[in-house]
Amino acid sequence: MGQKPSLIAWAAIVLCSSAQGSMLLDRPHDGTGGLINSAWVSPDGSDADMYAYDSFVLPTDANITEVHWRGGYIYGALYGKVTDFSVYFYATNQTGFEPYCGNPSIDETIYLKRYFVGNNAGETPAGSFGGTPMYDYQFTFPTPFQATAGVKYWIRIEGYQSAVPDWGIAKGLGGDGNHFHFSTGAARFYFAPGDPSFTLYGTPSQYQLAPTSFTVNLGRVDRGNLASLAQQDGDALRVCRFIVPNQQFAPVAVQLDTTCPVNSASSISFRAVSRMQQPGLFSQTLDCWNWSTNNWDGVDLRTDPVDTTTTTRELVGTGDLSRLLRSDGALRARYRVRQTGPASAFAWCHEMDQAVWTIVP
Repeated sequence: MGQKPSLIAWAAIVLCSSAQGSMLLDRPHDGTGGLINSAWVSPDGSDADMYAYDSFVLPTDANITEVHWRGGYIYGALYGKVTDFSVYFYATNQTGFEPYCGNPSIDETIYLKRYFVGNNAGETPAGSFGGTPMYDYQFTFPTPFQATAGVKYWIRIEGYQSAVPDWGIAKGLGGDGNHFHFSTGAARFYFAPGDPSFTLYGTPSQYQLAPTSFTVNLGRVDRGNLASLAQQDGDALRVCRFIVPNQQFAPVAVQLDTTCPVNSASSISFRAVSRMQQPGLFSQTLDCWNWSTNNWDGVDLRTDPVDTTTTTRELVGTGDLSRLLRSDGALRARYRVRQTGPASAFAWCHEMDQAVWTIVP
């Protein structure tokens, strides 16, 4: 195996006291003693070296600033524990199913970003699982890795040992059940069962927040539930006209609430994807709660005609946005539906397929 790049000691990074950003992705330990071998003999390598890659996709653009992981020793570290780690990020190759990388025993120049930890990443006992002692590790990147929403990336965390490379990353939950592996002795790549356990932290470029609760102030739920509002997938929350106190009230009025991880924003928008179930003349109004006045905001609201065609409409906050985002991160919005002309049914129904906020810190 060829010489690995010289290590860089990031002495300024104090792992145990580094401040975490928001959790971007979590592949928690599955609680077993299973390990996925991902270690090499530093500095010259050996035929026993193994490399494990795992794919991930983030739902929003983000700067990844920190990674935590769990691991242990397949043979009990008889010839010494890890002294160092490297963390690599890769793109996906043209197959769409594999990392775009070189043979790690020959070419380590193909990657998007690489980091050298410079120590054992704060190896801390995490307890015994299935008879296997496990350890927790963490590393704060000296510069962030910028990830784009919806793009499949791959991460590889590699342990450095002086002799038999028996370190492995713990098996986790939440992936596709497989990882990509390279065996130096067999000189081949292959897929193997198990997802590596790791957690990514950082700062999202924006947050997309689905409602955590909804309240039907007027109308009757005919189909769907809270989960129906999270994705545009045809599984809509259908609310129908029911009892109307008087003509001043919209026959369908639904309040939506959620909580944002941050309490200030440079941009706030609320997006609704909706349609009517029956033909006719109707209007839909979107508005947000003003926490300063403790009432519905009269500045930022929009009213549009709505028919049986699924349509996306967005309400964008203006002015002082602190009135729309409470200090504890609370957000509230509402949609109301009125009949503005003839309709094909008396008890008409409105369908909300998705309702989400987009918050830019």
